[in-house]
Amino acid sequence: MAASESQLRGVGWLLAAGVWMVGVVVGMGYLERYDRQAGPEAVVPSQETLGGELSPVRTGGNGEWQLKLFLHPHCPCSWASVAAWERLLERLSDGVVEAEVVWVRPPEADAGWEAGSLQERVSQMRGVRQWTDKGGGVANHYGVKTSGCLVIINKEGRVVYRGGLTVGRGRTGSFAVAESLARAIRQGGDFPAFPVYGCPLLTPPP
Repeated sequence: MAASESQLRGVGWLLAAGVWMVGVVVGMGYLERYDRQAGPEAVVPSQETLGGELSPVRTGGNGEWQLKLFLHPHCPCSWASVAAWERLLERLSDGVVEAEVVWVRPPEADAGWEAGSLQERVSQMRGVRQWTDKGGGVANHYGVKTSGCLVIINKEGRVVYRGGLTVGRGRTGSFAVAESLARAIRQGGDFPAFPVYGCPLLTPPP
């Protein structure tokens, strides 16, 4: 009888271990799918004039490449986007690009909602201008829907890239996208397409 109970306990432990392993595999699979789930694709902006909120926007060429990174200040994925943004700028010579970070503030958010440690980090980057898009009018003008979307405008004032900077949601350590975009800017060639990984830009505050 004792041997039988011992055997049953052994079988029970094996079953429990099997269930645990299945749970781990399923959970890892879910996280991997989530990390690879891109945000909504950017759309081609309309030609409508949207008014006063577009005062910082220049549509004509100014002799420099313009890089505009649109961010949700409280999206966890924005940290990875900023790290990739920093790598991209490191690969480009001073004076080649005009770089700016656009913090998108939802209409229902209070003034100063975008302030925080991420904004402080960006403020430490040399040559990077940052400002707030109140209500998301500028993001809408450029057809941007997801935090982490980068818009690149060439010297002639034409949008040549509208896409992401990272290889997954919150993925740091791999800067393959930033390196590829830097090469395209330096060489003036065709830009590859990369999805945007991040939160919806106009996610309301909690």
